[in-house]
Amino acid sequence: MSTADQGVSAMKYTDDEKIGLKVLLRELDAEPMRMVNRTVPELISESVGRLFVKWSRQVDRDIAAGNGAPLPCRDLGRFEDIMQRWLLRTDAFLGQYQYELVEIIDWLLLAGAEHHAWLLRVDDQGRPLKLMKCGTVEALYNESQKAMRGRHSPRKTLKDLTRADERHVVDLGAGYTVVELLTPDALDVESARMRHCIGHGAYDANLGHPGFHFYSIRDADGQPWATVATSPRLVDDVPTVVVRQFQGPRNSVPEPHIVELFNNALDDILPDEMPSTTSAPSARSVGRF
Repeated sequence: MSTADQGVSAMKYTDDEKIGLKVLLRELDAEPMRMVNRTVPELISESVGRLFVKWSRQVDRDIAAGNGAPLPCRDLGRFEDIMQRWLLRTDAFLGQYQYELVEIIDWLLLAGAEHHAWLLRVDDQGRPLKLMKCGTVEALYNESQKAMRGRHSPRKTLKDLTRADERHVVDLGAGYTVVELLTPDALDVESARMRHCIGHGAYDANLGHPGFHFYSIRDADGQPWATVATSPRLVDDVPTVVVRQFQGPRNSVPEPHIVELFNNALDDILPDEMPSTTSAPSARSVGRF
């Protein structure tokens, strides 16, 4: 184990950070995972949770050095203020690493369910060495991919998609185009390219229902710059299609010029009308994929 990784594994949490860790585990809904294996929440805490605290400390250092703006926080009483701050940090962390965390937690659940041998190789505090050697989310993600290799069907790539999966919608100008994503395979490929979670079946049920559309904004080389999702909504009692989510890579804020180009062509992109009734599932009230 490297010196850097030893430093990570030996880190101690402050009382404040312990609250943050509890907030993260709650947001990940870790406790019910004990039904798979009673240690899964601890595995998540020792891996994702530890790296969340490390990430949070870097946020504090950046703010202290003037390299980052403080995350917004309401002026509440002490405990409420602490909880609000950790909720905001958890949301930012999950937004940045959501794609990787889906894979990591799937791996930990499988390891717990199948009692993988590496769970028994632990340090002097009973923590699995395989997890403690990982000093970044990317390192954890790579471990998950090595472990899951061969267990899944090969994932589709852009080369595997056909005109049945994607449809050209409109040219935006400046070399950008809008492509509609029509199938689960198209959503999975977009998810892998953009490092967010529009794939993995999360939105498949909405495909083909009136008002639900998924678009990819791409440059002249076919590289995606933003993913857009629409959903049906009643506006003044009139069924209308609205933009529900508009996200850049890793659920980042899209570049302003991308947003402007898309908005300028909105009338050419969105359907002209909505049916008065629809069997579509309820829209998800989330701010990111």
